[in-house]
Amino acid sequence: MADFTANPSLPPEAGAAAAPREPRRMSSVARIFGAFYSPTATFEDIAREPHFILCWVVIAAASVFGGYTLLHRFGVYGLARQFLMARPQTQSLSAAQLQTQLATIAKILPIQMYAAPVLLVLMLLLLGAIFLGAEKFLLGQQVKYKAMLATVSHAMLPIALYSLAGAAVLWLRADPNTARFDNLLGSNPAFYLDPSSIGPVWNAFLQHFDLFSFWAIGLLALGMTKLGTKVKYGSALAVVFGLWLLYVLLAFGLAVLA
Repeated sequence: MADFTANPSLPPEAGAAAAPREPRRMSSVARIFGAFYSPTATFEDIAREPHFILCWVVIAAASVFGGYTLLHRFGVYGLARQFLMARPQTQSLSAAQLQTQLATIAKILPIQMYAAPVLLVLMLLLLGAIFLGAEKFLLGQQVKYKAMLATVSHAMLPIALYSLAGAAVLWLRADPNTARFDNLLGSNPAFYLDPSSIGPVWNAFLQHFDLFSFWAIGLLALGMTKLGTKVKYGSALAVVFGLWLLYVLLAFGLAVLA
């Protein structure tokens, strides 16, 4: 009788390669916390079975809470005033133009704050595509978009933590007007410098060099190594940091030219 359970024409390695992927061992909630206290095991689990919906919910909730805190503690006009004064173009405006723009920004900011979760999801979708290309063309690994998207999403959790920590600091301040809406934590060089002395362009540039950003970069590089079998952490870190630095320099160049 013919044996249909195996194909003798295929080598043993082919049967092993066709075996189903090992199911995940961590729940979605465990992955959220694991990204902070056990990132290696977390990203290995994400590589086995990528899921990211709860991660998106957490990031969106942190964004909404951070935005609500800013609006509530500063007030919409106080926040609009800080936002306006942080722009390089403000120095050339007349008093009448300042008042007009202040009123416009005060109307837009609440919408922008509560639309932030949608913008964050779009940003994660874009980053997933960018780093999928990086994994394929720069690191030589073939991975699926869903796996990369899940990796990018969990690597961005330190940014959500920044939003929550910044909101907590703002709630604890007796006078929130002594804080800067765009730099609530002392995790980057710009926090320790006077914005009026270095100017808004350099202030924005130095804010990029933030410990939470570097934390996310390190997590993303680690996650990318778990998606492939031949990628070393140093190579992945060089790719992620290089793309981040390119973005920072482009943003700085556009701000200088504005």
